[in-house]
Amino acid sequence: MRRSFVFTFLVILLILPVLFGIDIIPMMMPSFPEATDYLCSDGFENDGDNAIDCLDPDCDGFTGTGQYPDGTRCTWDNNVPVMTGVDLNTATASKNQDIKAIPLNAFDVEGDAHFGGLRLYCSFTSNASPDNNSFCGEAYTNCVGKGGLEEGQKTVHCRLFDSRDYSAEFTASYYATGNFRPTLSGIDLNATTVQIGDQVTVTANNVSDLDQEPLSLLCSNQPNPTIDSNNFCTSYDITAPYSNIGCTGTIPENQDNATVYCKLFDQTDYSEQATAFYQIPIEHDIYIEWIKPIQVVEDVPLVAGKATVVRVKVVNDGPHIETTVDLTVGNCPLNPQTVTIDAYSFKIVDFYPENNCIQ
Repeated sequence: MRRSFVFTFLVILLILPVLFGIDIIPMMMPSFPEATDYLCSDGFENDGDNAIDCLDPDCDGFTGTGQYPDGTRCTWDNNVPVMTGVDLNTATASKNQDIKAIPLNAFDVEGDAHFGGLRLYCSFTSNASPDNNSFCGEAYTNCVGKGGLEEGQKTVHCRLFDSRDYSAEFTASYYATGNFRPTLSGIDLNATTVQIGDQVTVTANNVSDLDQEPLSLLCSNQPNPTIDSNNFCTSYDITAPYSNIGCTGTIPENQDNATVYCKLFDQTDYSEQATAFYQIPIEHDIYIEWIKPIQVVEDVPLVAGKATVVRVKVVNDGPHIETTVDLTVGNCPLNPQTVTIDAYSFKIVDFYPENNCIQ
């Protein structure tokens, strides 16, 4: 008796769906594309794309029902994607600042399973598309562009695309501030007392650039260095975050005490000028090589009442041209003499002490 009941129940379970047009298989396990006359007219969503019968693009060309009368061949009508507007995540931006375009209330009636998702395309001109996306375009329902180099109001045109059709176009605006000048508060030298030929490192202080462009540090021995005139030292292509910005130059032979002038350059504009000073001590390059007391003879200019001359050789191995020689012979200080010497040369200087100073 129990076996007969079970058999009767199974027969009813299999026959009833056929008699009354009930499709229980898709309800249990959606797996097959709606691509037969039966599947396109059974009233069920069979393949997991949220489109039933003739609303499913897979049913295009098959006999179906759904939004059409029974026995009508499905002619799939793509429904355009929809959005009610577009928004930008900022109203003011510099040229390298990211700006995100965000569609408002975006959807697509068929869903997006067949075409890999909606795409948002935005352009600085109308009719944004995959070929006209000068601002941004990505396979997502938002995209990111950059602020403009030139200052002024910018209008962005955006449309959604589902691989077949476009939504209506909407616009949004932002104000481009243009290029920001880089800034630095000053420069430091690793040595301010130097000799000719020394290597000196220049370090820029408190560097910033709101555009975060690659910077160049330009340093010169002449005011207002430029990208083409920076004879002391240069450091190129410094990227954000800006830290430890510096360059190393050599103290030139034709320089005395001097100033280093530096500016930053961000491919468009220069910062204000910063300066630092170095000095070359005189004792480093002018010195007395020898002192020789001699009796006055014919090759020494005669001075009345003087029997002896103190001859001094002063050598200049640097760029200085003047120094003061101050000597003491025995217990007698001699009158100081200011000596002018050509650079990288020497000079013989005569001093005439009192007779009793020379023993």
